[in-house]
Amino acid sequence: MATETAETTTGTGLGSIDSTQWLAGAAGGFLGSVLFGLVMQYVMPPPLLETVIPAMYGIEGPALAAGWAIHQFHGVALGWRTSRSSSSTRSRSPPVGSVVASHSAWHTAC
Repeated sequence: MATETAETTTGTGLGSIDSTQWLAGAAGGFLGSVLFGLVMQYVMPPPLLETVIPAMYGIEGPALAAGWAIHQFHGVALGWRTSRSSSSTRSRSPPVGSVVASHSAWHTAC
């Protein structure tokens, strides 16, 4: 009679990402969201940053500071996610400039 053994692995699910990659992703996301936030504030229709973004979280507007805070949080979260996904294809941290460029392109497309 054959016996089967089950292997269990433990881990954090973060792969081989290090703190440098996290910081590069968060910094790139922050800088990219600052640049696009300025475009949203001064180029796009006015209610977007101060009314629409806070309204997604139930905050009644106009609330410009809340809009900026939420937008910055999204930028950092997306930057972190980008650094995480790039860790499987590269052994070094992504350059901050490429993360800023990718987030600016993403925000422009959306």
